[in-house]
Amino acid sequence: MSKINEVKGKAQEKVKGFLSGKPIWIFWLFFTCMIGIVFAIVYAVITFLSLKWWFLLLVIVIAGMASGTFAYLNEIQEKKSDEENN
Repeated sequence: MSKINEVKGKAQEKVKGFLSGKPIWIFWLFFTCMIGIVFAIVYAVITFLSLKWWFLLLVIVIAGMASGTFAYLNEIQEKKSDEENN
């Protein structure tokens, strides 16, 4: 268990957010902007989907192809690493 804590500590030292040590108003500003951007994207997508029904079909096909591609590439990578280990 102590080894896990050591690795955790080292990882925390190496990976520090760019907001660490900043005042709270920078957090507020950053997260307000991020939520505004996400809201604008979701609003635009919902508006576009209500106007163009075929866009939803296109999104579903692209998402299916992308997730299938990632799954296939992960399977190939796992097979390759298994062959290297044996």
